[in-house]
Amino acid sequence: MAFNWTFYLHAGIIATGLAIATLLRAKIYFFQRFLIPNSIIAGFLLLPFYNFVFPRFGFNQDFLGEIAYHLLSISFIALTLRRTPKSSGARRNRQGLAVVILNQY
Repeated sequence: MAFNWTFYLHAGIIATGLAIATLLRAKIYFFQRFLIPNSIIAGFLLLPFYNFVFPRFGFNQDFLGEIAYHLLSISFIALTLRRTPKSSGARRNRQGLAVVILNQY
């Protein structure tokens, strides 16, 4: 059985886009002045590539939706697992909520 490298290829492309966006934001005053985040710049940089260039090489956009779905789920789970300075009853309730969310995932 061959190993599927699709996730790692997409993660590398996105990381490269974020690195380029970080360099652009550091060099171009317009992006700094209007507080445009690196992720927005990277999204606009990768938009034409994912729509026109990468489909010619067999890259599919559907996998990006799967990545976003799983990462959003993991981020919401992480929010429920964070530590807050409340009473022990609220803490037990929060841990129960995290278990319910993990079971549904």
